[in-house]
Amino acid sequence: HLGLGLVPGRVLPLPEPMYGLAITARSRGDEEKIAQAMNKAMEEDPSFKVVRDSATHETVIYGNGELHLRVILERMKNRYKLEVDTKPPKIGYRETVTAKAEGHHRHKKQTGGAGQFGEVYLRVEPLGRGAGFEFVDDTFGGSIPKQFIPAIEKGVRQVLDAGAVAGYPMQGVRVSVYDGQYHDVYSQEIAFVHAGRKAFVDAVQKARPVL
Repeated sequence: HLGLGLVPGRVLPLPEPMYGLAITARSRGDEEKIAQAMNKAMEEDPSFKVVRDSATHETVIYGNGELHLRVILERMKNRYKLEVDTKPPKIGYRETVTAKAEGHHRHKKQTGGAGQFGEVYLRVEPLGRGAGFEFVDDTFGGSIPKQFIPAIEKGVRQVLDAGAVAGYPMQGVRVSVYDGQYHDVYSQEIAFVHAGRKAFVDAVQKARPVL
């Protein structure tokens, strides 16, 4: 077909776009207009993509090369009077641990008449590259009431999202909570969120963390 060896009626997939540029609006307040223009450009050109990178907090446009992207940006400038600044995208690193370690934190706070108390002991171990996250409740004997275990996991997940090394999301780690203490009056969810988060950071710092 047209001398290119294409089969009539068969739609061949387009190659994945390979070249990326991070963009920011040159004028404050243009972000929404630029987003609309980018969506229009994607409708017109299937090989053009726009991605919001949650790890680097950048908006990145992808195309088949620098010339391809420059043409699209020039068209946006001429058509909508919108301009952006560009730079190479940041690398979306991930954090993980490479060894087993234990962490501990006692959260104790007295503010006026109300107090907070929660103590957590936990272990971390690597799951391997590309693996996700596992959370295990290994407590026994009521050292931490079951209603506080989700609060500990919540604190751990805060570190997973924000990172414990360089501000990048963490993955490939198993967390096992194995002991702790509570107070009949002062223990509440927020106390175990704090204790879980800081115990996890303590363990990660000992577990040979890497990017």
